[in-house]
Amino acid sequence: MAAYDNCSVCDAKGTLECKACFCGYCRGTGQVSSKCPKCEAGQAPCGACGTTGRVVAKKGWFSETYGACGQCGGSGRRRCSSCNDGNIAAQCRHCLGSGRDIVCTLCGGSLKVKCSNCGGAGKFESEWLKSLPTLPIDRLKFEINERERQIEEVRREIFKVESDYAGLIHYWKYEAQNLPNVHWGAQASAMAPYNEKKGKLARRIDELEAEREVIKQVLVSKWK
Repeated sequence: MAAYDNCSVCDAKGTLECKACFCGYCRGTGQVSSKCPKCEAGQAPCGACGTTGRVVAKKGWFSETYGACGQCGGSGRRRCSSCNDGNIAAQCRHCLGSGRDIVCTLCGGSLKVKCSNCGGAGKFESEWLKSLPTLPIDRLKFEINERERQIEEVRREIFKVESDYAGLIHYWKYEAQNLPNVHWGAQASAMAPYNEKKGKLARRIDELEAEREVIKQVLVSKWK
């Protein structure tokens, strides 16, 4: 039972992205459309024919036969590879590419504002936490003892996982010595479930310890 519930509006961060400081010149993208310096309306000079549209098709002793350039089709120009129909994306000079107003009065340039749903805490007291002060002292003591019992139980599970893991490593070392061609990739994938289970059990201990400390605080407040 968690002492706090995460705020779903800010995803437990306590802050939200400031919507007031988007740069109006680039609409928050950090980039603006600019004219391509290498072409005109998306058509760049053809380098194969030097914009003439003609290339040497046949070279003789005294004369040359010319034909249409195969790269540009005889137009002398070809589609520019550096832009999109004559336009390129350039850094917005007003926000220097950040997409934000650097003098925003709402967030002061931090790009974040306090979440109004949780008041910036990122969490709320859970119903379980709110119910603790209503419990009698004996029940609170029982809840503390129950958490301690569960913590010890989970620790025994972790010890078993670590023992199984150590046994697996020992077996693989034996295989490595006697079977030099063994494929270690399969062994590495087999280790993943052990690490995953151990991590899950460790997180469970953190949760139980946090619950125990919260109950202790409520118990102390009742004794005062």
